[in-house]
Amino acid sequence: MSDWLIRPGTDEDLHATADITAAVAAEDIATGLAADSAEQLRARCGPLFFVCEAAGRIIGFANATVGESAPGERAIWPSGARFIDLTDLHVIAAERGRGIGGALLETVLEAAKGMGIERALVYSAVKDHRRITAFYERYGFRMWFVEMYR
Repeated sequence: MSDWLIRPGTDEDLHATADITAAVAAEDIATGLAADSAEQLRARCGPLFFVCEAAGRIIGFANATVGESAPGERAIWPSGARFIDLTDLHVIAAERGRGIGGALLETVLEAAKGMGIERALVYSAVKDHRRITAFYERYGFRMWFVEMYR
């Protein structure tokens, strides 16, 4: 049994989740990742916003937004296909490796399925791309394209 709980996020959780984005950005594990303010998170969080709480504090969170594929926009889905865009999945460094990220992801995917949405999209700028790719592949994600810079 775990010592943490995943639950729907609330407005009261936004400052704690903003603090998590600042901590993750400070780790410099992702290219171009900047901290989000509570107001920025509030603007994009909705019914697919979940937090992981342990001992009364937020140690991770996930959020996804709902989109619809415009004509010619997504080569992988037909026009009009609804999908979720996983905009946030963060766990504080001290709590990683305990299954929290996977549990948050599964919670978001199940909630989306309850809304009739089976498709999902994720973008990551994590520098350890092999590790993050392997993580998402465990949950059924496949590579769509690769974008590189120099």
